[in-house]
Amino acid sequence: MLTDSLVPLTQVLQPYDMRVGDPHSVTVDKLREHAGELGVAQVEEVIVLAGQFYVGHCRKIWPHAQTPLIGVGMGIGRQLQKLAALRDGRV
Repeated sequence: MLTDSLVPLTQVLQPYDMRVGDPHSVTVDKLREHAGELGVAQVEEVIVLAGQFYVGHCRKIWPHAQTPLIGVGMGIGRQLQKLAALRDGRV
């Protein structure tokens, strides 16, 4: 089952089609709770690699979060392509 909260960098996710507001999608309250449990709610350096609506949730907890792929006009599909290219050494 897909998690409805933070995902560790080492966790591989299966493809899914879920949007903010869908049943079981992450809420700001759940994200805040999980960030507190993990001890990352107050960290200074945060990088969010997600679609714009998930980024909006994250910014409610980490207003200073860096979102390197959002600012260049990439939708989530293009972001995933870019991240795959980086992972595979094609960039």
